[in-house]
Amino acid sequence: LNAALGKKGSTPAELRDLWREAGRPEAEAEIVGTKAWQLSLRRRALRCWSEEAQERKAVTHRVERCLDESKDSSSLFHLRATLEVARERDVKENDTIVAAERRLAENDLSTELSRPSPSPEALGQLLRNPWLDRGDSAVAELVERANTIRASSVSDRVEKREARDTFSIWKDFATERVGLRRRLEKSTDIEELTQLVKALSEPGHRHGDLVDSTGVKDRLRKLEWAEQEKQARRNRFQKFQKKWDDEESRWSLRSEASTREAWPEDDRKADYFRISSIPTISDPPASFTTPERSGRLNTPSRYVSPLTTPSLTHPSYSPWGDRRNNPTTAPRQMVTIDGDARGSSSSSTTPPNGNARAAGSNTFAEYAGFQALSGGLGRQVVYTDLGDPITSVHIGEWGVAAGTMLGKVWYYSLELDERIPLAGFSDDAVKAVFVRDSYTEAKRRDREAGVALSSIMSPPSEEKLGDLEEGLRHGDLEEDEVHPSTPIVYATVGDSCAKIFDTADPCQQSVFKFERRSSASVKYVVQRQNKVAIVFPGMTTFIDLVTESQNMTPFRLQGTDEDVTMACPTDMRDLILLLVEHYDVKPPCYKVVDLEHDQQVLDYAPLPGRGRLCHFVRILGPSRLVFVSEGRNLCIYDFRLKKVEHVLKEHRSDILSIDTTFSADEFVSVDTRGEVRLWNAAEGKLLAKGRLPKACDFALGFPYYVSYCPRTGVVAQTCDSGVFALQLKPLSRPGRA
Repeated sequence: LNAALGKKGSTPAELRDLWREAGRPEAEAEIVGTKAWQLSLRRRALRCWSEEAQERKAVTHRVERCLDESKDSSSLFHLRATLEVARERDVKENDTIVAAERRLAENDLSTELSRPSPSPEALGQLLRNPWLDRGDSAVAELVERANTIRASSVSDRVEKREARDTFSIWKDFATERVGLRRRLEKSTDIEELTQLVKALSEPGHRHGDLVDSTGVKDRLRKLEWAEQEKQARRNRFQKFQKKWDDEESRWSLRSEASTREAWPEDDRKADYFRISSIPTISDPPASFTTPERSGRLNTPSRYVSPLTTPSLTHPSYSPWGDRRNNPTTAPRQMVTIDGDARGSSSSSTTPPNGNARAAGSNTFAEYAGFQALSGGLGRQVVYTDLGDPITSVHIGEWGVAAGTMLGKVWYYSLELDERIPLAGFSDDAVKAVFVRDSYTEAKRRDREAGVALSSIMSPPSEEKLGDLEEGLRHGDLEEDEVHPSTPIVYATVGDSCAKIFDTADPCQQSVFKFERRSSASVKYVVQRQNKVAIVFPGMTTFIDLVTESQNMTPFRLQGTDEDVTMACPTDMRDLILLLVEHYDVKPPCYKVVDLEHDQQVLDYAPLPGRGRLCHFVRILGPSRLVFVSEGRNLCIYDFRLKKVEHVLKEHRSDILSIDTTFSADEFVSVDTRGEVRLWNAAEGKLLAKGRLPKACDFALGFPYYVSYCPRTGVVAQTCDSGVFALQLKPLSRPGRA
């Protein structure tokens, strides 16, 4: 125990154990241990003090050396590092260390002030340094300069903040004013304009001067007057229509009455009563030649007032020059096709001199495109790149439109013999195109008029049917009436939208987006002229591109076998869908679904054909199918009577494409040798034929398409290199379909 007490490194625990072994009292063991521990602490303290004194001495010596060499830049670095080490090891300051800290703080402040643009934030941090000797005159001067700079920066920030707040207030005011002015000048909603005028007319309103500057009160009065006149015309027309329906005898078959649903200002039945003049807000400018389609082309070049009827009238404008300079086209009067959402129109026009048209004043042969096709020689009108095949084609009275796999849209004018690129690229392939001109529009209206008559009247006799056709015929379908027009081209891109191009102004286009009410993915898109069918699983959306109407119709296939691998639509006509079901072990079968009457007209039809080439099957008229048998034979099949009417065997090679969209009785077919045939399905006779040039090749095996215009006799056929046009030579002239 005594030896342990004399040692320097004995711990209190060892001393307590030795105390117990020596037999000393237990109570005194704690006292002995405490004394030993205190002795150990004193020894440790003395040792720490000695080490700290040595370290402080070394740091002080290092700091003195750095202060002596203060002119050297490296010495300041060593001085800063030495002081950092002293702070980390908690070395007690002495006069030398304190002088070094003050010297370093003063040097940092002077260095920041010597910069071209001192930072106020850095100066603030340096001024908060506790080692600054503010009693020194040099340091006090530096501190005063730093405070001046910081005060000026604070004032600059305050000025910038005030300017920013003022600009924000002015911007909000200007934005609100511009929005109110636009609503006052452009809005046609009477209720909205009334509320705006009431709010702005309150005393003290900051935008109250807009009421007088925009003339909104006079505009509102005109709109109210026009709405009253419109409502009065509606009431008169409804009374007239009710009287017309009640008195069946008034439905004279020799009258000029039209059965299309339209407002009186667009219908011939409006002659029953007098229509007062419609007040207009402002007259359209003289340069207004571009159509307005249901407000979809909202561009600066489109002008329409709230009371303007949209139309497809193009009096004299053309992107290729002024047509009035051409002696062959100067006396023409353009055909008007109304393009509003109601589908009504009046395509007959009267020349400016008020006289009736002279028969045979113009013919198609006078125009460059038809002259190039004269003599029965076909020529290429659209060129495509390799790898970008033509996916759709449609020909109108005055031009051909074609779409490609990469979304390009081309238009060829038969009037001017010019190719126009309407679209250079699209997000998806062009599924189908439709050329809307005077001829196709008149055919569409006649068809809709016939459907309307069949739905409200009993089937007329053959004698009355002739009188009905005479009363409903359109003047723009007469044989001797030729009036060039600038068509509208509709291009269906994928399953999401249709792009609308005006050939009178190719730089302008609009987009008609399709509605997606179903969460299911789109399976197929089928189009027949202006009608589009988007087929979902168990649901079909029918879209009219002209009227922009969309109707969703559910359907369910009945009697579908379990081993069917795929069921897809191949063609449509109105609300009738033609679908094909593919199997793994047996030929495909076809089903015809009438969605209007919710029935399957054709439940099962294993039509003979060429395997799975289902795009050769087409609907012709209300009850026929045209399909290919044995590669080169055309079969006319009545799916309501379920029998084959005719088998046409004129083609000497495999058939590539069929077009049945232009008539209910006639269709066109093309084979691999380039031979084109025009058929009458009702009689099973060949009406006209022609042959495409050898340059129209079909070596790559793409799906090929054909389109035919019965009025001009021109057929457009796609091939590997583009589109070829050919004017067919009639074998006989049995009469127009």
